[in-house]
Amino acid sequence: MPAERANHKPGPLRELLDHIEASAGALERPGLEEFQELWGRIRNGSQVRLSLARVPQGAGPLHSSTLLHRAMTLMRTASPGYLEHFIAYADALSWMEQLQPGDVPDRPPAKPRTRKRAP
Repeated sequence: MPAERANHKPGPLRELLDHIEASAGALERPGLEEFQELWGRIRNGSQVRLSLARVPQGAGPLHSSTLLHRAMTLMRTASPGYLEHFIAYADALSWMEQLQPGDVPDRPPAKPRTRKRAP
């Protein structure tokens, strides 16, 4: 970088843009955080209701859908923040699963490794 550019002071347009970005960010952040919290509560409620809808009639207490619904209900009561992170994690895993092509065959199981015995 030339020496004259290293000591170059930002022009008035850059200063104006920096000022607008700083002002807009300070004004929008509280509203954005409030919206994110509201959306999180709505999403969590929706996911819990969806998990209940997926529980088959007559499913036993150890059925995976029953266990998932029970876990999500307890999380919502005990720690809504944890439920929010749990749902985000599950959504990310689901999204990553959808990225995989469906026609890729499963990898064959690895051969078990055997230890060589000392002579």
